[in-house]
Amino acid sequence: MSDTTAPSTMSATPKPNLPQRAIGLWIVTVWIAAVGITNLLSAVTPGVSERMEWLRAIFPFEVSAGGNLFAALSGFFLLSLATNLLRRKRLAWWLAVFLLGISLSSHLVKGLDYEEGLLSLGLFVLLLPMRHQFTAQSDRPSIAQGVRVLIGALLFTLAYGTAGFFLLDQEFSTRFNFWQAIGQTLAMFFTLDQAGLEPTTRFGRFFATSIYLVGASTLSYALWMLWRPVILRGIPATDEERQRAKAIVQRYGRSSLAHLTLLSDKSYYFSPSGESVIAYVPKGRGAVALGDPIGPETDVTPAIAGFVRFCHRNDWHPAFYQTHPDYLDQYHRLGFKSVKIGEEAIVDLQRFTLQGKAGRNLRNAVNRLTKYRHLKCLRQPIPKHRESKTGECEFRG
Repeated sequence: MSDTTAPSTMSATPKPNLPQRAIGLWIVTVWIAAVGITNLLSAVTPGVSERMEWLRAIFPFEVSAGGNLFAALSGFFLLSLATNLLRRKRLAWWLAVFLLGISLSSHLVKGLDYEEGLLSLGLFVLLLPMRHQFTAQSDRPSIAQGVRVLIGALLFTLAYGTAGFFLLDQEFSTRFNFWQAIGQTLAMFFTLDQAGLEPTTRFGRFFATSIYLVGASTLSYALWMLWRPVILRGIPATDEERQRAKAIVQRYGRSSLAHLTLLSDKSYYFSPSGESVIAYVPKGRGAVALGDPIGPETDVTPAIAGFVRFCHRNDWHPAFYQTHPDYLDQYHRLGFKSVKIGEEAIVDLQRFTLQGKAGRNLRNAVNRLTKYRHLKCLRQPIPKHRESKTGECEFRG
C-alpha cells in the first residue's frame, strides 16, 4: 500500500489586464453609478417651466410623467449593473447600452433635460468601442445575489421617496424635512391612504403614485433574482460536452476522482488541442477544478494554462482541488501555490495480502468483523425460504 499526497492548489497568477483597460473599466463603473444617481434625482424634480410649456404642446402630461418614472427605473438598473461592468460581464454591457438609450429618451421626454441626457449619451458612446473588453460570462444565479439586489431595491425605493418628498415639498400641503421625508416614505409602504398625504399639484399626485410603481418594479426584480437559483436549475454542460468528456475520461482517467468528473454538477473546459478536459464548478468569483486535467501527459501544461486564461476572461479565480504530485512543478510554473490537505491511500491489488506481520492488524479487524456478522445472524436467522441447503445462514452484502 502506498500513499500519494493530494494537495489543493490556488492560483496566484495576476489578472492579465493592462493598466489602461483597468482604468477604463473603473471610469465606466463610476460613470454609470453617477448616471444612476443623476436619474434618481432628476426623476423627483419637475422640469424647467419654459421647456415644460414647449413640451405640453407635443406630449400630454402622462407621457412626460412617464419619462420621470422610466428615468428612475433605468437609474436603479444602471446602479445594479455597475459591479458587473467592472467585472467585464458581457450581458451587463448589453443591458447597460439598452438602459442608457432608455435613460436618454426619458430625460428628453420628461422635460428636455439635455444636460442629464448628455451624461447618458457620453457613457453610451464610451461603451461602444469597449465592447471587446466585456467577454466574461454571467455568474450562476445564487441566493446571495438575490439578497444583495433585494437590499438594493429597498434602499433605492427609500432614497427615491425621501428625495422626492424633501425636494418637492411645495407640491404637497405639508413641508417635509429630511427625517419627515424618510418617515413619509416608510409610512406609504404600510398604509392604504398614503399616510394622510395631500398633494396640491398634478405632479405631486403623480409622484405619490410613482413611489408604489417604483417600489413594485424594483422589488419584483429583486424577488425574481432571489428565486432565480431555484427556478433555473438547468444542467451546466450540454449533452455533447458530456459525451465528449466521458470519452476522454474513459480513455485517460487514472485517478480515483476521474469518475466523479462526470457528475451532473460539473462544467467542462477542453484544452486548446481538444485532447484534455478539466471538470470544474463555478462558485462566486472562483472556478474550482476537480483533480488534474484528464488527457495525455504531454497536454497537461497547455490544458492548465488554457484554463487559467479561460478563467481570467470570465473574471474567475482558478483553483485545482486534489491534484497529483507529479504535476506540481507545472502548477508552480504557471503561478499556482500548493496547500497539502491530506493523503490518499492507494492499494496495489496484485500484491495485497492479509498474511504476514504487515497485515496482522487488518487481518484481526477482518476476523472480528466476520465473527460479529456470524453471531448476529445466529441471533436473528433469516426466514426458512432464504436459508441455504445446508441449514446455515446466508450472508447478504
